[in-house]
Amino acid sequence: NEIAAGEKTSIEYEIENPGKYGVYVLEIKNTVSINGKHYEKTFNEGFSVCIDLDENNADPNFGFAQQIIRNGYGDANVTPALMRKAGASWYREDCMTWSMVEQTKGVCTIPEGTKEKLQKIKDSGLNIICILNGTNGKLYKFPSPDEGVNAFVNYCGFVAKELDGIVDHFEIW
Repeated sequence: NEIAAGEKTSIEYEIENPGKYGVYVLEIKNTVSINGKHYEKTFNEGFSVCIDLDENNADPNFGFAQQIIRNGYGDANVTPALMRKAGASWYREDCMTWSMVEQTKGVCTIPEGTKEKLQKIKDSGLNIICILNGTNGKLYKFPSPDEGVNAFVNYCGFVAKELDGIVDHFEIW
């Protein structure tokens, strides 16, 4: 198409969706010929593709490390569904440290609301990895290897038993 000096024109071109995640670069080459001389200008524009996924095409190895429960980063009613739409199959969180579970020596309890939130995450279709970690310096003065190690083992065992059927894997630090 011919255009006069100072005029603007636009050309629309639809790019076929590659159908997978990625960062792509669109290269546009503009060529102008004036009195037999050719001038060329190239523009590059990056863009990314993120497609909605569901349990039928989610990546079985992809997940998020998030702190919905421990620090309130997200909402157990909303965030897991967004993770699933992004293609996640896994959710990982250190939702309760040892000192949160055992606040009185020898007495372990799951913090209020934790089990319910984990169940909501599980019900969304995500597999759950729960990190068991931390110290309990208020109750166990170190070095007290036997007492401290045994108490940590008790904490891990208690949480694993309480969350059986909800949590798929535990990561013990």
